[in-house]
Amino acid sequence: MTQESIDFAWRIRRTLSGKVFVVFWLLAGTACALALGLNDYRARQQLVTEMKTEASNWSINGPPCPILSQADYKAAGARATRTFEFNGVQFGRRFGHTSCAVLGVKDATLRGGYPACQFTGPDVIQIATSKGSYAFAPGIGNPVTVFIPAGIPQCVMSSKFKT
Repeated sequence: MTQESIDFAWRIRRTLSGKVFVVFWLLAGTACALALGLNDYRARQQLVTEMKTEASNWSINGPPCPILSQADYKAAGARATRTFEFNGVQFGRRFGHTSCAVLGVKDATLRGGYPACQFTGPDVIQIATSKGSYAFAPGIGNPVTVFIPAGIPQCVMSSKFKT
C-alpha cells in the first residue's frame, strides 16, 4: 500500500467516526427528550385524575347567595378585607376560612378548568374576574360555595368545607 492510499483510508475512517459520534449524541438527546416528555405527560394525567376525584367532592347544591350591586357593596359598612388570588381570580371575604380548587379539567392540557372556592362563613364576598366585579352577602356564619365558569361567579348557600 502506498502512503497516499493509507492517508485516504484514514481520512474516511476519521470522517465516518465523527459522523457516527454526532448521530449517536443526536439519538441519545432525542431519547432523553422523549423520556422527559413521557414523564411530564404521565404526571399531567395523574394530576387530571386527582382533579376529577376532587371535583366529585365539589358537587354542591343550594339556594343562590344574596347578590349585592357594586353600589350596595360600596354603601355597606362591611368590606371583604381578607383578599387572595386563585387561578387568575381575585377573591375577598370579611370572615372565615377558604378552600379552593380547579374544576372542569378534561384532559392533560389542563385547559377548560375554572376556579371554585368554599367559604366557612364570609359575611361578604367580593370577586373580580376578567368579566367584572361581583359581590355577594351570604351573612356571617353561613357557608357558601362559589363556582366561576366562563368568568361569571355563581354562589350557592352551601359548602362541604370544614375547618
